[in-house]
Amino acid sequence: MVLQEQSQLPSFPINQFMQESYPYAQELCSLIRQYNPDAKIVFYMTWGRKNGDLQNGQYYPPLNTYEGMDSLLYARYMMMAEDNEACVSPVGAVWHQIRDQYPDVELYQSDGSHPSYLGSYVAACSFYTTFTGRNPLDIAWNGTLDGNMADIAKNAVKKVVYDSLSAWCFAPDTVEPDSTPVMVNVSDSIYLYPNPACTILHIHVPCDLCSGSLMIMGENGIAYQQVGLVPDMTLDVSRFPVGYYHAVFNLGGFKRAFRSFIISR
Repeated sequence: MVLQEQSQLPSFPINQFMQESYPYAQELCSLIRQYNPDAKIVFYMTWGRKNGDLQNGQYYPPLNTYEGMDSLLYARYMMMAEDNEACVSPVGAVWHQIRDQYPDVELYQSDGSHPSYLGSYVAACSFYTTFTGRNPLDIAWNGTLDGNMADIAKNAVKKVVYDSLSAWCFAPDTVEPDSTPVMVNVSDSIYLYPNPACTILHIHVPCDLCSGSLMIMGENGIAYQQVGLVPDMTLDVSRFPVGYYHAVFNLGGFKRAFRSFIISR
């Protein structure tokens, strides 16, 4: 069973997301398992709009850019999958990889939101690998794409999805890949404490991930940014408003990790 929210709503402020999306994802997962305990549930991670969601960005600034919107969608879909012991088809993460490597490749229709033919092909390859655990390079059908464009899609899916299947599935019945993944879920090695925090937040990041960057997003937008990390960081959050926050770690390429925390006083 594939679950997908409306393309913008998971990127909206956390309180709105927790009221309008999160509980219904839980309810749907519960109903699916009630009627079919062996069902595999897969969340469809969508992508940020080409230039961000400018319409809603005037009310919630993180949405004003592709990076901001895409990071929020990433975090929220991973959150729903992890909390419901489900899997993710990380289409948005594959798009991010292609945008980084091939900025001239067009994944969008003219509206900057819906997928082009290539964008849809990327999504199909991502779901193929998520469902089967098989190498997307073995897909023989290219549709109407020329070989070069199809190879860009398949290679991106291999790197993001196939080589890291364990990073996208939190279900106990994870599909075993044809070969051993080369990356584990980097979120497992990043720690934020105490949670809830009051005045000080400690952040532990493994040394091999310290070349990345950190963006903390709260109800009022981006609360903190840092490029270049150290293994053990101490962040003064005494002036942060009370509320729910996402810490998004961009670790290079498609590798991103997220942690959620609360500030309470």
